[in-house]
Amino acid sequence: MIGVIDAENTESILFHEKYGFKKVGIIKESGFKFNRWLDSVFVQLILEENT
Repeated sequence: MIGVIDAENTESILFHEKYGFKKVGIIKESGFKFNRWLDSVFVQLILEENT
């Protein structure tokens, strides 16, 4: 499972990390909002198959 979060949204990043997500990448200046460029943080959670 993958999430993409504004790099400045530390509360959301911490929330995802609390549930096992790991930071796997950053894309610099990938979005433009409120007259400025924003970086995106990619987080990932490997889902395990229940057998």
